[in-house]
Amino acid sequence: MKHSPRLRNCVFLGMVLLVIGSPVHACETCSSTDRWAEAPPFETSRSLFNEYTMGLEEGTSAPLLQEMGLQDELGILYLIPAHSSEEIASLRLISESVDCPVVVAVPNSNPSAASSIIEFVGEGVVVVTEPLASQIQASYWVGDFVVQGGIIFLLKDGLVVQRRLGSPIWLLQDDLATPRALADGSDLPATPQYILSEGESAPAPEFELLDQTGARLDVEDGRSRLYYTGPFLPHAQGDLVFADLEALRMEFPDVEFVWRWPSKSDEQLAELWKFYNASGLAWMHSEWYELPFEEYMNAVTTSRDDSVVTSMQDIPTGMADGWRHIFDPGNQLGILWGLRFSPHVLILDTDGAAVLPFTTYPLDRSTGEYRVHPDAQEALRTILTGLASG
Repeated sequence: MKHSPRLRNCVFLGMVLLVIGSPVHACETCSSTDRWAEAPPFETSRSLFNEYTMGLEEGTSAPLLQEMGLQDELGILYLIPAHSSEEIASLRLISESVDCPVVVAVPNSNPSAASSIIEFVGEGVVVVTEPLASQIQASYWVGDFVVQGGIIFLLKDGLVVQRRLGSPIWLLQDDLATPRALADGSDLPATPQYILSEGESAPAPEFELLDQTGARLDVEDGRSRLYYTGPFLPHAQGDLVFADLEALRMEFPDVEFVWRWPSKSDEQLAELWKFYNASGLAWMHSEWYELPFEEYMNAVTTSRDDSVVTSMQDIPTGMADGWRHIFDPGNQLGILWGLRFSPHVLILDTDGAAVLPFTTYPLDRSTGEYRVHPDAQEALRTILTGLASG
């Protein structure tokens, strides 16, 4: 169900006031293990990652255009933390090649932070620090945890026409096809990104997803599914989460448990080599990007393929039997459904509607060792029981 802008603004304001007035204990920084364990297991994650904190959706009015210097109501907006990766240099290549304004907003930073950002993005990109950066963050409905991973908005005619979580390097694909289309007013070629709310149907992918047997995943075949993305096993966090989920899989045979394996596509790996060489940053990862292109592609694709195969083989015998392993080259499904942070779960019912939207799994390490929330498994069991009875 879609909400009106007025209602959504009221809900968003209420959530902001609730967060300001109440202590939030993220899994990495819990100050009270008792309080963390007593709270509903998925409450914190759902408050940090939802349709009100992961950016304005497509078709929404784009705020603060004039304040950012976007006089023609057109441009690329990227929100990032003060300490970002060198991949932001991709914005310099865009600003030098395409007549499309680029703005980088850096919330919770001081003006001196702009100098280190400008070293990578160049003088042609507008870098915004405080206090305007935080105004942009709030106006575009971006939570602090989402900023840490970066989020991009493509703006045209005063509207958000596309939103994407993560690095902006994808904007370089196909000779900057997306920025060029944005600048000349043609259709955008990139995949849209959805942030599913409870009860909202997940869009069926138009691309093919294959499992470990080579069979195609049909998300519209009328079967309930739990989707999991997490670290390769064995792993300090992954082992704990997987143990919870494996017990539930055995208990609910009518629900298909899907383990998603995202990886970079050949096209993405090629784009990385081109970016690092075009930006003069190949020296930062010389073991890869200073290789001749053909030698690099052979080495990096072999490394990628071997890592997935080896990781699956390293899973203790029998632990992943009964799971359906879906390979997601290019992270296409992750992009489409907004699956950004891990380990996480997503549960869809027989109609493909989200009964548990994307949520990170509740983990705590305040005692020095990871542990899962004591009620996480039971909360999932309640949801899965409801699917079975429905």
